[in-house]
Amino acid sequence: MFTFESTAPWMPELAAYACIAVLSLAINHLLVHWMVTNKLCTFYLAKLISTGLLFLWNYFMHSHFTFS
Repeated sequence: MFTFESTAPWMPELAAYACIAVLSLAINHLLVHWMVTNKLCTFYLAKLISTGLLFLWNYFMHSHFTFS
């Protein structure tokens, strides 16, 4: 309510936030693992790419589904 000025009930928002966060963690791990095992790039470059992609993913998911 104070941060995002949302008037929706907080429990569904918390559940949506937790689901998106856990899914983001899994996607991060899988992307890095896939890039490194297929020798597409080094570990740190894979983390950088994954972080950039997940930044966009998290922004879109939270702005459209969690705090809309």
